[in-house]
Amino acid sequence: MNFTEDTAAMLADFGVTATLDGVSVEGIFDNGSTSGLSNMMLGSNPTFTCRSADAPSSKRNKTLVVGSVSYTVREIKEDGTGMSVLELEQV
Repeated sequence: MNFTEDTAAMLADFGVTATLDGVSVEGIFDNGSTSGLSNMMLGSNPTFTCRSADAPSSKRNKTLVVGSVSYTVREIKEDGTGMSVLELEQV
């Protein structure tokens, strides 16, 4: 039995529209912070979760624009459910 989930409702509720290398994509943007010793904030760890079909591996090092902020896609991690997490770096 294959497990399939309709991600459209999740993206409609929590997602934002971004531009990936000039193409509009829906996804969930998270600009979480990373911490180190004594829980001091060291920096941010922005990610964008979207459908894997919208983020093929050839998109690495491409530009993702969320709002008016540009990011470079540094890594793409597919989670096996049809979704991918794009690890970003602010330009």
